[in-house]
Amino acid sequence: MQKANFSQKEIAVKILHSAFEPIKEDNLINELVINDDKRSQRIQVLMEFLVEDCLRSGEVLLSDNNNACILMKYSDANKFDFWKLKWYVKIALKCTGLFKAVNILKRQSSLKKEHINERYIHPVIMGAKSEVNGRGMGMRLIKELISHYSDNTLPVIIETTTEANKRIYEHFGFRTFQTVKDEDFSIYFLRMN
Repeated sequence: MQKANFSQKEIAVKILHSAFEPIKEDNLINELVINDDKRSQRIQVLMEFLVEDCLRSGEVLLSDNNNACILMKYSDANKFDFWKLKWYVKIALKCTGLFKAVNILKRQSSLKKEHINERYIHPVIMGAKSEVNGRGMGMRLIKELISHYSDNTLPVIIETTTEANKRIYEHFGFRTFQTVKDEDFSIYFLRMN
């Protein structure tokens, strides 16, 4: 994997849009965006924000063939500023709707309390283009994640909403340290290091 820069932002956005746009099951992305005839554009806006936010305060890792990516943030780099305020307004207007945006901010605040109180690395999202899904790409992404941070001393904290993903992460050495029951589904917090 290679560390992306701002000139590769669109590559990462296209990968993540392709990965999550076809998924109709309950997950955090589908909970965030309004499910209407503009759903695809709404997912696009969300992915643009996530990629740029990680380019500013973390890392965006692209596979060598540009078919997959991982977005990473550092817990102490998540500062609120004017740039983020502009994006929050844009997401509320073009992605989630105002009412849902308020609920999302409340949920994010409460979920943040479930994280650990030390500095950590947070894989925000990972995905592969839809045309390469089902070819073991998810497993390779997790291996790449572990490999990329193998010399790291900071804990890696990841969240998932599915039992299947939880089992996969645990298979690779992550351990579940917290489960939060949400209105719609459980959110599992896992840790490595």
